[in-house]
Amino acid sequence: MAKNARRSIPNGTTGPGPGTGRPGLVPANPISAQRALLQVAVLLGIPLVLLIIGKVLIRAWFPELGY
Repeated sequence: MAKNARRSIPNGTTGPGPGTGRPGLVPANPISAQRALLQVAVLLGIPLVLLIIGKVLIRAWFPELGY
């Protein structure tokens, strides 16, 4: 079989084309860059703050762990 031969499809279709009902990749109402950066800061900031608070609490409650 040739390397560039196409695989035959039983019902004769060649795959999804335009107009198959899927929405486009560009959103209808994109958010601003400021709002996107705010979302990134919140999504990264909350776990980091929780880790720092947990570290402080563990040091306060378990000082014998030695770190």
